[in-house]
Amino acid sequence: MYYKKSPLLIIDVVLVFVTVFCWGCTVNKVNKNDFNIPNITAVETIDGTQAKALLLGYSWDDCEDGVQADSISAYKAEYTKENTLIIDGEMGENIIALSAENPMTASYEIYLPNGMVYDNGKRELYDSLNTRLYWTDDKTGIGIIAPFVPGVYIYKVTIKWEQNNLNAIYGIKVVMTGTRNAYDEAISVIWNNYNEALSVSFKGVSTLPGAEYAGNCYIFEVELPNGTVQAAMSKKNGTSLIYSGGNWHLNNKS
Repeated sequence: MYYKKSPLLIIDVVLVFVTVFCWGCTVNKVNKNDFNIPNITAVETIDGTQAKALLLGYSWDDCEDGVQADSISAYKAEYTKENTLIIDGEMGENIIALSAENPMTASYEIYLPNGMVYDNGKRELYDSLNTRLYWTDDKTGIGIIAPFVPGVYIYKVTIKWEQNNLNAIYGIKVVMTGTRNAYDEAISVIWNNYNEALSVSFKGVSTLPGAEYAGNCYIFEVELPNGTVQAAMSKKNGTSLIYSGGNWHLNNKS
């Protein structure tokens, strides 16, 4: 008997609010899958060791508004065995190739596990090359030259694609073992033996058929003005060898 009718205006406002709320709940939230963020694989180019990059964060342009997803600090992320790349530093100038196809831009930062910046490509720190990141000749892929000093490093790589100005941030844990001293000495001997060489390419570490006494050897391809030769240096005793006539022989130039 004492029920009082609510004003029509209040009822209309409430109805509009409820309608808008319900409509908003039915709209699918935009997420990273709508933009097909690529999975990135890091490959050590000498021996083919691989690791899956960990997605740390991403952002994109959504119509007129930018969307920024929560990101994790690269050196604070938890890396599993799947996200860890172990590289033998003795095997030469190690390069990590990233399976990123046709990116617009790419940048990197390398941290020590305590968060200290080891190299960000902008300043000379430790053994920084200042341009450690490089592009393939056809601009369809990128790679990073690994540090030379043994230790544990955390890589943060930011890659941008044209679609929706999509930026994705990845993390990779890199463990460098061994030192490059023996390799540096080997390649120095090769250059000294072939003063006329146009280039020297590192081909890996292996025992040589017919020269097993030398143990594991650094193998190089030497480009000369009149052709190429295969040369090697023993890791065990510094013996220099050359490949000719289908067999490995002691190099008399040593």
